Amino acid sequence: MLTPTYNQIKHWINTRIFANKEELILQLDEIDKLITHLQELATNGHKLKFGSPKPNAECSIYINDISVNSELIYVESCEFTMIYTMYDAPSYLRSQDIQVCTHAQSWLSELVEQSIPISTNNGSQRNIFFQTLKQEYEHQRKKIEVLFNYINE
Repeated sequence: MLTPTYNQIKHWINTRIFANKEELILQLDEIDKLITHLQELATNGHKLKFGSPKPNAECSIYINDISVNSELIYVESCEFTMIYTMYDAPSYLRSQDIQVCTHAQSWLSELVEQSIPISTNNGSQRNIFFQTLKQEYEHQRKKIEVLFNYINE
């Protein structure tokens, strides 16, 4: 899930965009906080403002290995429907076009049918998913720090 982000960081190190190790560490720490925040979202089944325990709207999180390369965010409210989809990474394309949103909603509905819900239920699957994310984070963090030290010797 975070592999593209780790690869971008490695690219930025190789091109010397990260010249300051403290900046790199701050970015890596933010990824760790993001994983923790997503785990809290999944456990509670509600959106949370970052760092706040106060729940907002309900949210459902599913895992599915079929759509590993598909990054799509579907938003539906009483006021609007919108999608965000990866376009020219790390950029996203946003659309409120009814046909595009309807197609995305249909595709997501079919995908959800084949997915494992990890919001509020399926605690063992949720724990496995986030344990794997955290292990990958620790592995990538070590590799990234070694690369930074090597490039900046």
